[in-house]
Formats: sequence, C-alpha cells, structure tokens
Amino acid sequence: GAGAGAGTASRPAAAAAVLDQPPQAQGPIDGCCAPRHRVTLDLALIITQQAQMGCHADPAPSTRPDVVDLSTLKPIGALQPHGGWLLRDSARLVALNYYRAQECVMYHTMLSSHRLPAFPLEPPLALHAEMLGGAAQWDALCAMKSEVCPSTSAKTLTIVTDARVVYNGFGVRKHTHLENGKVTLELFKIAHISDYGLEDLRELLTLIVTQSAASDAGSVCSNGDPKVPLLRPSRARVYYRNEAMRVARAAMPPDHAKITAMLATLRETGTTKCLHGQPLFSPLAGLPHLCLHDDIFCRVQGQES
Repeated sequence: GAGAGAGTASRPAAAAAVLDQPPQAQGPIDGCCAPRHRVTLDLALIITQQAQMGCHADPAPSTRPDVVDLSTLKPIGALQPHGGWLLRDSARLVALNYYRAQECVMYHTMLSSHRLPAFPLEPPLALHAEMLGGAAQWDALCAMKSEVCPSTSAKTLTIVTDARVVYNGFGVRKHTHLENGKVTLELFKIAHISDYGLEDLRELLTLIVTQSAASDAGSVCSNGDPKVPLLRPSRARVYYRNEAMRVARAAMPPDHAKITAMLATLRETGTTKCLHGQPLFSPLAGLPHLCLHDDIFCRVQGQES
C-alpha cells in the first residue's frame, strides 16, 4: 500500500505539557528521583503494636510469592532516592517501580482518549475496496457516521466523523452521485507519523470488521471524548508507546494522591508488567504474622513525616 504520512506527529497534550516546561522544572530522566516525603518503617514497632492488638494474619492473596494482589494494594511512602514507592497488599510489603508504572498509565491514557492530529494530504488518495482489504472493509467505512457538507455539484459530499477513524489521524471524504447513487471515497487527511498511510487505514478497518466493534464509536470518556482503546493500528500503538516512555522519563516525582490514582488505573486495566514486559511490582517480604491495618501505618508514617 502507498504510505501517506511522514515526519513526527504532534505530541499528545499530556506529553507536550511536560516537555514544554523549562529544564529546571522537569523531573530527572536517569531513573532516579528525590521523594517528597521520606518514610522509614520500623517493623519492630509494627510487630509490637500488632501483638498488643492481638491481630491475626490475613490470608495470603496467592500461593505464588511473586503475584501481587492489585485489589488490596495501598501506598505507604516513597523510597529514597530510587524513584520507587513502598506499597502493601493484604499480607506483604511491595516495591513499585514508579517509572515503569507511569509508562503504562500514560500509554493507556493515550490509547483510550488521544486524537492524532490529521493534516491535509495533497493530492487526496482515491480509495476502492481492494485497497481497503475487501468489500467488508469498504462497507464498514461507507456505513460510518458522517457529516454532510454544503455542495453545489451533482454529488453529495460527506466527511466521515466516526471516532475510530478520526482519532487515528485519518480524514475520509465520501462523494455520493445524485444521478446514480454511486459512492466514491478519498483519503484527504493523514497523521504525520513515519510511514503512516493506507496500510494503517486498512489495518484499522480490518480490526473494526473482525472485532465487530461498531458499538465502541458511541462510547465516551468522562470528558465527553470517545473511547477507542483497542482500535489502534500497529504504527499508532508504537508511536504512543514511545511517547509514553518519553513522558514518564520527564515526569515530576509523584505524591501520595498520584500514586493512589495510578494504582486505580493499573487495577482497572489489570496491568502488572511494563511496556517492556518487566514487572511493575516486587514483593519485598511476606508478613504472615502481621495485620497491616491502616491506622498502624498512619502512626508509623506520622512519626517520620
């Protein structure tokens, strides 16, 4: 297929907001960061308090020591100076690699809600069924939501507004001849991602057809934007993956609220490994003889705050 795009796409707003900051305001990019609050845990103190309270152990969430219970994870404090965070699940202390987790959260956010900017393609590329992968892909594109544009010719001009096409950086026009009802399509806008073009539009339409994903077009995020998380061509996914890693390296050190929000996203997506396949969480110690109650950790943290 013919490639239509070139160059580098405009960065997502989240990435631009971070990368446009002056250098002194950005976080480090070498994998280390200074935490906002130093937290020291006195396990002997916790054990003594647990014994006084007569606590019994919570059942282990898994028989595998490397499996973390996402549903019960809560933040304790930052680990100085490594850019990590200490967490707890129902029965263990767990270390979180913040930078890996930030990559995953940014990647998920971009995939699910970012709109790739599309730029005019000169000249527009006339489309036909074979170029798009077959009759099913052609019919799917023709049937998508579109907006009628004013026209004084013998053809009705509409522009495809379906989120699955628009958010992936494609602009498609549909001409319907008034005399015979013949429909012609043309690609007139494309995102500026290296080698992005017809092959990626064909891949997207095939995803839509094979996954029967028409209902996703009406699904919206809390801010009103459409959700398109699983309907991204491979090159768009690679672009977002690279942007997520870039933003994560430049991110400011997180606070307790940000870590809590991050854990909620990881819990929602069921993510336990980073974009390179490495674990986000490292169980440090099983504590079968402790009940890790919130009030005890608050008191321990309070002594060191």
